[in-house]
Amino acid sequence: MKRLTLLMLVGAFAIGCSSSSNDNGTGPSEYTPTDSQLLVDSLMSASLGEYREIQVYLPPGYDDEEKADVTYPLIIFLHGANSTPSSYSGFAKAALDNAISSGAIHDVIVAFPNGRGGVAPFLNPFYTNSIANGDYEDFIIDDVIDYMDANYRTDGTAADRAIMGHSMGGYGSMELALKHPDMFAAVAAHSGPIDFSLFPALVPIVLAENGGQAPYTFSAYDSTFTFLTWSMATAFSPDLSASPFPADFPVDSDGNLDAAVFARWMQHDPATLAVQQTSSIGDLAIYFDCGTEDELGIHPMDAAFDDSLTAHGIDHTFDSYSGDHRTGWIGRLATSFGFIDDAFPHPATTSIAFAH
Repeated sequence: MKRLTLLMLVGAFAIGCSSSSNDNGTGPSEYTPTDSQLLVDSLMSASLGEYREIQVYLPPGYDDEEKADVTYPLIIFLHGANSTPSSYSGFAKAALDNAISSGAIHDVIVAFPNGRGGVAPFLNPFYTNSIANGDYEDFIIDDVIDYMDANYRTDGTAADRAIMGHSMGGYGSMELALKHPDMFAAVAAHSGPIDFSLFPALVPIVLAENGGQAPYTFSAYDSTFTFLTWSMATAFSPDLSASPFPADFPVDSDGNLDAAVFARWMQHDPATLAVQQTSSIGDLAIYFDCGTEDELGIHPMDAAFDDSLTAHGIDHTFDSYSGDHRTGWIGRLATSFGFIDDAFPHPATTSIAFAH
């Protein structure tokens, strides 16, 4: 990938620190932009019928008089399961500060919406519209994008907009980009379950967590796969008449994959969506990566997604690296930010606009 070596060095540096105020080369020598900002904001979501937190990264100099007319590309960053924007925004800010100050990427605005909610105790709606959880796809596609374009100096076009995320957010970013390819120039998914065809291989783990038989319960987070399967069920196979949770579980009482329920899941499968959308994906830049030691069994899913896109002639970049689900991805942020930056057109809007 273009600039890969530089970006990886920037990513490694970003883990340990963030930039301070400095001249990052965006203007004359006498002009020193102020530091970047990480704001905590909120928006009224018409889709969810409530106020939702949204954290916003603004690049260095955003509020400076010299940059009052400058507009910026927008990245939507979706957080993972059992987490919030704060679980990610600090790492991302460090990576962005150092990538921008080093000249590896252009200035950009990044929004971190709070996608936690839905059926308790799961509260992991997978950014999908569901009668059980609420309309979380519409929250991102309609509410968040409209709010950012109306309240911040975004460029406001699909060519200058991208979506990315980790884990549940990696899934959500890929699903939403493939369902709405006309809304984004690029997508980057870290450690996301983006090919459901390999889910049946995880059924024995769910059974093992439950003594080999139904009922499929869990104790806090000790039964990780059962907990996450229920989370996905409330998103992909909701059923308000079901008990103890308003969803149909994809494993039947005999311990077999329930084909009818799983067919509903496959309607939300990114690999299936990509094949269905092959003719309309167009110039969408697609990046995804995953650690080979991912303890949630996601690496084989991403490798299968890679194979599927290749078989259907869909251009993409897949990076397989040594790391697990929670640690290895942090160092990948600079790479994915760089990939997205390459997909943006970056017109020179003012005499001090960043250029490289």
